Amino acid sequence: MHKILVSLFAIIVLLGPIGEYPAAAEQTPDISGHQLKVSLFPDEKRIEAEDEVKLVLPAHGEFSFTLNKNLSISRMTSGSQTIDFESVPYKGPESGETGHTDNFNLITVHLPEGAESFVVKYYGVIYDPLEPSKALTHIRGDFTSGIISPEGVYLSPETGWYPDTPNAMATYHIEASVPPNWFAVSQGNLLEETVTNEGTNSVWDCDVPFDGCSLVANAYYKRTRNIDGVDCSTYFYRDNPQLSDSFLDKLEGYMPAYQKLFGPFPYSRFDVVENFFSTGYGMPGFTLLGSRVLTMPFATAEGSLAHEMVHCWWGNYVFPDWEKGNWCEGLTYYSTNYYWNILSGNPEKAADFRFTDMVKYTLQVHESDEYAVRKFRTKFTNVDGNIGYGKAGAIFGMLHGMLGDEQCFDSLKLVIKRQGGKKATWDDFQAAFEEVSGKDLDGFFSSWLDNKGTPKLQFDSLRQEEKYGNYRVTGSILQKGEQFNMTLPYVIKSMDGEEMGVIEIGTKSTDFAVGTDEKPVSLELDPEYYIFRRLSRDEIQPCLESTMEADSLLVVLPSGGGEDFLEVMDLSSMPPGKKKISVKAHYEELAQSILESGTKAKVKYDKDISEADLEKSSVLCLGAAKYNSLAASLADKTGDLFTFRDDSFTVDGTEYAGETQAVLITVRNPYNDNYDLTLYSGNSPQAIFKANYIFFYSLYSYVIFENGNPIKRDNWERGKGPLYIVLNSEQQM
Repeated sequence: MHKILVSLFAIIVLLGPIGEYPAAAEQTPDISGHQLKVSLFPDEKRIEAEDEVKLVLPAHGEFSFTLNKNLSISRMTSGSQTIDFESVPYKGPESGETGHTDNFNLITVHLPEGAESFVVKYYGVIYDPLEPSKALTHIRGDFTSGIISPEGVYLSPETGWYPDTPNAMATYHIEASVPPNWFAVSQGNLLEETVTNEGTNSVWDCDVPFDGCSLVANAYYKRTRNIDGVDCSTYFYRDNPQLSDSFLDKLEGYMPAYQKLFGPFPYSRFDVVENFFSTGYGMPGFTLLGSRVLTMPFATAEGSLAHEMVHCWWGNYVFPDWEKGNWCEGLTYYSTNYYWNILSGNPEKAADFRFTDMVKYTLQVHESDEYAVRKFRTKFTNVDGNIGYGKAGAIFGMLHGMLGDEQCFDSLKLVIKRQGGKKATWDDFQAAFEEVSGKDLDGFFSSWLDNKGTPKLQFDSLRQEEKYGNYRVTGSILQKGEQFNMTLPYVIKSMDGEEMGVIEIGTKSTDFAVGTDEKPVSLELDPEYYIFRRLSRDEIQPCLESTMEADSLLVVLPSGGGEDFLEVMDLSSMPPGKKKISVKAHYEELAQSILESGTKAKVKYDKDISEADLEKSSVLCLGAAKYNSLAASLADKTGDLFTFRDDSFTVDGTEYAGETQAVLITVRNPYNDNYDLTLYSGNSPQAIFKANYIFFYSLYSYVIFENGNPIKRDNWERGKGPLYIVLNSEQQM
């Protein structure tokens, strides 16, 4: 059952029930709409609901749908007639994110001939305990199929909280009642909201057919601002005007910019809703962000807030045809995480973004794990993220580079015009881009969507010659392995300047000839990293990610620090509170989270480390020199890049002595240049209270933290890769 929540971190998928359902050809009529009346009782973990289910075609006999097995049907009618039904455990495939489909019953009803709708009244307890995420960063977030509790309500399509079928694309009209001081939020447009001493009643209407519906509720403080014709609200647990304004102020920039790119926002409102567990989901008209995510520095950034807002066009208005590939994450990622840098006039940051995406792909995706972009469905792992977000996003970036602003965004507007409220496939995008540009793009789309991996390019038969004072470099560009179509930029430099151009690539070997007026000194293909590809080790600067992704990782814990304490967030309590913990135990918890995430590592204390240990691994050394006896000696071996002093440190010639300052720094392992060395330390115990956040900054060579937040982050100078070559008068390859 493809009931999907589009997400910054994940898309929760429940794949199609086929076991007990009638064959698709017999599944007529299907569900076209829901008129839901819902009352939520969080203290009792209970729901009472009535759903008028509207059908696409008049009924002609039995009709089957799923419903959560913990919900009891009290009555079912069609018109004035009570109708019979049977309920059996649903036996579907063990697929989807949890691998379980045993929380559903299959309900078969006997409808009167010609019935166009039926009404179901039902009630019951929904409480699937949270499964905390063990990822170091938000690959998926915490998980529950559905929960009603005093801490909050989260009901998704995967909950089975309303009658559903595997292929239904339905509209939703929802009347929701919640306790006093609570608000309910659902998808589509808010038609009415009434607050009384008895509770809050709200009416939501989603008239765009969608493949699932979500409903959340909690004790919220609500603030609203109209932005570019769209009502934007925050629903937060605390009345925090500063936090609300930080989100609404950002939407003041995002909303008009993307309405200009894609056309009118598909819904009359866009809400930022706080969740009581870790999520980063996007639904039609709102985004659901966990409390921890909400307060992080990146929460209002283009990669989070704008990303979820733009999903209201891509994924929540134009829907992926999941069987034919998920394009919406790549397009949304490109449009926001990357393209906002262009919209905000920061091309250098855009270039860094392209490069960083290739770094992540190179480090996190082994060649044996690669698969074609067209086969991407959802993100469960870093491999999925790099293919379905990074590589897919780069495909749209390369199209933009080939066609330019006008043709690129006219093509996307054409897809919205044709497919709004409907499913779209990669083929629909190809057709739109070809129609607008007038170009045959089949070679480009087929090679980038259906080939595994990335291009493997190299120079061959390279020569240079001089004739009548002009210079020319000739040769071939070879593609090893699968062949990709691309427009490959190049720059040829001479002593007096440089000349740029492009070479069209589409075969195993492409001949080229480029000329300069002055004697050339170097030739480089794709110097600005527009063509998505694997990078060489020389091109990737040392960073925490290169340390973590090594084939051998050693985590060095401090023996000291057991007597010094700090205060950290206690995420195990609800709502999250604070707890005191020793420096040593804090680092031990960090090491344990690394192991629980699935990262293969050896964990040892500083006193147990030998030089042989350091020679055969990348090293993550945790703790200040006064706690970790190995830290100072390792820092000394980094030369002038990094030094420890008492309660201070120096990075690249600058001293940081603030009590609340900490550092994360990575260099090549001085014991083995094939590995890397990362050190993390603070000038006081409290300076490291956000130690578990360092993995969000894992692609920088060094990060300076103040009160747990980055105040400076930078990279060491990167080297040149195999697509750069120094020319000389006798060059011949």
